Amino acid sequence: MSLPSLLDIVTVVILVVPGFLSFVILKWSFPTRRKKFSDFELTIYSLLFMLPIIMCYSLVTGIRDIDSIRDSVFQPGNLLILLGLSLGCGLVPSLITKAWTWGKYRTGECWDVFWDALRPGGYVLVFTEDGHEYKGWIQYSDSSEDKTELILGDPKLVIRNANHKVQKEIAMGEALFFTQKDIRRVVSLKPVE
Repeated sequence: MSLPSLLDIVTVVILVVPGFLSFVILKWSFPTRRKKFSDFELTIYSLLFMLPIIMCYSLVTGIRDIDSIRDSVFQPGNLLILLGLSLGCGLVPSLITKAWTWGKYRTGECWDVFWDALRPGGYVLVFTEDGHEYKGWIQYSDSSEDKTELILGDPKLVIRNANHKVQKEIAMGEALFFTQKDIRRVVSLKPVE
């Protein structure tokens, strides 16, 4: 068995890029919590998205075998067809999804949505990464690109039993400071005015 030639490697890269482009377009448009993927996951999803694009490409150009695809993909017209199919395979489902979910979901960071709705004075529960639960009034909240911070006024540590019933609440001083790394979840207990 011989090693793949440089032409084979470049062909594989050219065939994977349309799948990557389609996946990036879909990832950008779908309302999901997860926006970051590892390099391995990006490669796998790019390969999965490449399959329907290559099938459509072979239907459009009439090319049926892998060797013919390798030879034809470097022709300028076929490269444009491949690029058009990759954009189409990414944009069409994105537009359908946008039309179907218009106004139902808001994309972006969940922190941005939360901070837009919640202002100082709101009563919240804060669940931390180390498994604790606190409740209190929001004295200060800030959400910017480089940091997200929250200060609870009159905080209380909530202790629950095995049935999740509140056993006791321990006062934790005048205020507690939390950063985004500390917080797992924030629940608003009082409607925001």
